Amino acid sequence: MVSSSRLSADDESLHVLWDDGERVLYRASRLSASGEKRAVLIMAPAGERPSPAILDRLARHYEFKEELDAAWAARPIELVREHGQTMLALEDPGGEPLASVIGAPMEAGGFLRLAIGIAGALGKAHQRGFVHKDVKPAHIFVNCADGEARLTGFGIASRLPRQRQTLEPPETISGALAYMAPEQTGRMNRSIDSRSDLYSLGVTFYQMLTGSLPFAAQGYRIQAIFPYADELAQQSDVRISGVSVGDVVADETDSIPVLFAGQGRVFTKTLTGLA
Repeated sequence: MVSSSRLSADDESLHVLWDDGERVLYRASRLSASGEKRAVLIMAPAGERPSPAILDRLARHYEFKEELDAAWAARPIELVREHGQTMLALEDPGGEPLASVIGAPMEAGGFLRLAIGIAGALGKAHQRGFVHKDVKPAHIFVNCADGEARLTGFGIASRLPRQRQTLEPPETISGALAYMAPEQTGRMNRSIDSRSDLYSLGVTFYQMLTGSLPFAAQGYRIQAIFPYADELAQQSDVRISGVSVGDVVADETDSIPVLFAGQGRVFTKTLTGLA
């Protein structure tokens, strides 16, 4: 349901956290019913005339309001119409998007601290029956007020344990191709399930440790970003406690049936053991 709400009239209260060209995530001040200001996250279309697909993603994210847990997700508050736009208001867990802290390769200890929390949050989402389908640094909040990580960006998430992606033109596929599991393109004879999120998690961890993505994509050339996982392992010489990052990440990006839904919890334990 779209309702009317009020953000602070002070434009300086709006702070852009990221803009991916389709959506913008702000941190803002929102007036409560009692007139008090409180920090919220606002996800809004980037353009004045958003496509129906973008609006559908906001609405779908809001539909999960009662199912997302504040312990591991930035929960929706309401879907609002303000200044002629439809926007999704979310609880603000504090912290910052992982995308804002990725740059130079992370020191091993700092990486493990963040990675354990991220893997834990994703594992809890899987335990609740969610397949996120769009895990990437912009959709992960780290250094939250309680020190834990939170997920957001549930606009294309699914509660189905397994589903098939129909074949679509690359430019119309929902999600970020650079982090997307191959089966999400509809170009492989495999179903989408929680293992698809582990692929995206592996790509994210690789980027945190090396400062770059494992596979470079140009435009919509899907084949450029889905080489075999062993190529990724050969690219990385970063090691944590004697364990090759390539080996760990390749295990997560190799979306084949040897991975199980519970492996997210196993991976969290692996990271904890390295810390």
